[in-house]
Amino acid sequence: MYEFVFDKIRIMFLTRNIVRLERMRKGKFCDSNTFFVPDRTAFEGWDGASLEEDEGVRRIVFGAFTLVVPAEGKSLAGIRLERAGRIVWRYRRLANTGELPLPGDTPEVFAVSDMPRILLPQGGYASSDRKTGGYRIDERAEDVYLLLCEKNARLLRRLYVALTGRCELVRLSTLGYWDSRYFAYDEEGAKQRILDYEAHDVPLDNIVIDTDWRAASDRGIGYDVNTKLFPDIQGYFGFAHAHGVEVMFNDHPEPVEGAKDLFDPAEVKYREEKLQGLMELGLDTWWYDRNWHTKLISPTPNVRPETFGMYLFEEITRNFYRKKAGRRGAYRRPVIMGNVNNVQNGLYTGEGDYRILDSASHRYSIQWTGDIASDYSAIGREVETLVRAGANCIPYINSDCGGHTGNPDRQTYLRWIQFGAFAPVLRPHCTKCVQRTREPWAYDKETLAIAREYIRLRYRLLPLIYSLAHESYGTGIPMFRALGFEYPEDRRACRETSEYLLGKEFLIAPVARFEQRPEAVGLRSEIGFLPEARDVYLPKGRWINVFTGKTYAGGRAHIVPCPVEQMPLFVREGALVPVAPDAQNTKQQLWNRLAFDYFPSEEAYCKGALAEDDGETTAYQDGEMRTCGYFSRFDRVENCYAVTFEAADGSFAGERACPQREIVLRIHLSAGRILRVRVNGKDAPYTVRKRDRTAFPFRFDGAAPDSDMAEIGVGFDVLKGAEVRIYCK
Repeated sequence: MYEFVFDKIRIMFLTRNIVRLERMRKGKFCDSNTFFVPDRTAFEGWDGASLEEDEGVRRIVFGAFTLVVPAEGKSLAGIRLERAGRIVWRYRRLANTGELPLPGDTPEVFAVSDMPRILLPQGGYASSDRKTGGYRIDERAEDVYLLLCEKNARLLRRLYVALTGRCELVRLSTLGYWDSRYFAYDEEGAKQRILDYEAHDVPLDNIVIDTDWRAASDRGIGYDVNTKLFPDIQGYFGFAHAHGVEVMFNDHPEPVEGAKDLFDPAEVKYREEKLQGLMELGLDTWWYDRNWHTKLISPTPNVRPETFGMYLFEEITRNFYRKKAGRRGAYRRPVIMGNVNNVQNGLYTGEGDYRILDSASHRYSIQWTGDIASDYSAIGREVETLVRAGANCIPYINSDCGGHTGNPDRQTYLRWIQFGAFAPVLRPHCTKCVQRTREPWAYDKETLAIAREYIRLRYRLLPLIYSLAHESYGTGIPMFRALGFEYPEDRRACRETSEYLLGKEFLIAPVARFEQRPEAVGLRSEIGFLPEARDVYLPKGRWINVFTGKTYAGGRAHIVPCPVEQMPLFVREGALVPVAPDAQNTKQQLWNRLAFDYFPSEEAYCKGALAEDDGETTAYQDGEMRTCGYFSRFDRVENCYAVTFEAADGSFAGERACPQREIVLRIHLSAGRILRVRVNGKDAPYTVRKRDRTAFPFRFDGAAPDSDMAEIGVGFDVLKGAEVRIYCK
């Protein structure tokens, strides 16, 4: 049976693993979408439960679980969930929260409370389309959803985003490089800033114009453009777009005078008119920044203005692009930036005053951690925040890379860039009162050269990062993730927050100073902090330092030297990594030509998929995308390494939808071991690149620093795929 009603109590089975417990309010049950449960229609219901009634108690049995409901119950009090006679959950009044346990602490059952219960108008945040006439808030609702995750961290995230909503996949350009600083640009200076990146051969996809774009007080009020600085703002947007660069404006919004809260019709109309007016001129992205002096007014003390503000800015952005597309079909993906809900200038512990306070804020795209310092301790806090926030299904968390305040020396700056290159969003930023801003050429030629290499490396890895972003949209698992997601049986990996994974293939251990929190006792090395070495825990398997080629055994910690040009970056033995060509921006980088770097193993295998779409619109939600699987393994029958590029699944239209793919498969091993190579069953030639210890890892062309490489050219129809076999001594 799909639902059971006992007087004022309703038990609903949305799926086998999501059970809703609701108390009637004002004579009615609620079947509407709410702010915390935005799409009830996504659930068809599950009818596999049965009811058993004894004297004084009702038992709903489903699988290994039994939900016990007191017969006299008029509220949810007394309801409990049992498994094999053991209580695994008992009802208690529960406020909504966005904190999920780290993977190693995943319970059998996780409860999500839809309280306060906030009903939204069908037309969303739009002044001209309020079909139900307003918002309704019930602060006393008893409405709880049980996520039966059975101690499986991945399953918990999949259930959580299915219930509470998914974070929109960002545009591909969002994953490129950002230029950001608190600085009063004029129009010519902002143009020159873009040209400087081209002159220094540093990729750039986004530029931030901070609050001085407006003709207003220093408190950032109003939306009139400062025409003394930008006499032709539309022309500036056009210039940036012609160079492949998108523009973000910072906004510290002041509440509309006299508005009761941010849902007041006057507030909705004003904000919609002003934000969309600048987007009509060509602005790409809004940065919703907490105001220093005042805040948008939340209609309930139980949801902070940070979350409702992100909702406001994204809804207005979404509605604008939907209207531009004629309200039918795909439209441009709405990207905004806002503060992580209740991460206060880098302070986040997951507890008390420093925790994610609701289960809606994760739905909004770029979230930054506030005005942070620039020392090694600040890097450490940002690393741990990335790990913890990612576990809360916040995939695009990012820092003021380099620090909002302070004056890092060149070594500290490079450690920031290294971390940022392996973070969800790479956005260096600083305030006005610093000796140097955060552009890569602010120090010296050597610093520029090293920073450029890491920024380019990020661009070369975008096929992997973007594919993982697609995965995150569907599953809630972040691209950059806690070790415990992939190694749930490894107790130390599950407790580690000073390092993390990119997918399954890379382990990243940024050089930083980490606090000795109680849960970290035994995880930190006794060597203390050193700027050119750190302790790294590697989970099971064998791991290769991509700079030195040294292979490390997993299941233990190692002290890893890392001179300033290197970071502790490891690739898993057996990995197969897609690599794209260098490009000035993502609009220039097409994936019809790719390299795949293969680190062969007789024990480990790799299975992945390249996710492709137009990189810009929501068409992927209607199936307009494709995945191209790839698989590497050791074939013991034929005694060879086998790499398979599977036929594409799905399709989409546009410039990025290449029908043919040219791949260079690069095998990282001694060329003297290779006996022959076969492509699609036929003998094929290969070339040898000798190891160059001075090279940078994962260059699209050229040698590698870790080992010799054998390069095999493979061209194929993406609808057919290809297979390569490498026979070795």
